[in-house]
Amino acid sequence: MQTLAPERLLFVDRQVEDADLLLSSITPDIQLHMLSEAGDPLAEIAAVISCTPGLHQVTILAHGTPGALRLGGTIIDAANLEGASLDGTRCTSGALDVIRSILGPEGELTLIVCSVGTGHAGAHCAGALRAAIGTPVTTADADLGGGTGWHALPPALCHFTPAAPAVATGRTLGSPPP
Repeated sequence: MQTLAPERLLFVDRQVEDADLLLSSITPDIQLHMLSEAGDPLAEIAAVISCTPGLHQVTILAHGTPGALRLGGTIIDAANLEGASLDGTRCTSGALDVIRSILGPEGELTLIVCSVGTGHAGAHCAGALRAAIGTPVTTADADLGGGTGWHALPPALCHFTPAAPAVATGRTLGSPPP
């Protein structure tokens, strides 16, 4: 029996508290990948998706602030997406090209990240990411999860069974506690 490759991948930053509560309710058509705590998160994402033929949707569950998302210890914002330094290397060092080649213009990237799309900084970050990977990017313009609900990113709900939003009521996906 041949196993079909997933069409949707969910990457989860390990710094998201209580992620297991939400992830226990992911829909069966989504392949889950927990990101490493160290290293280049975009290179890791590129490596995983390059082994996933037929992929059309990538989702990232992480912490964020307006205009930036945090993957591990790495902050990804418009400045480093547009070629500035990302931990001493260029963010565009091939990883974004791989992501672009796999997803293409028909793919989707959804960021289940609090407030990353908020205001001018959020629009700039989403635009830089869209330009870098050539794929539509969906972002939240307010906090997600916890007591705030999911209204800021309705597409996030299609990743989880109906019980998931009720389970994940403890924390938002904004900046993690210090």
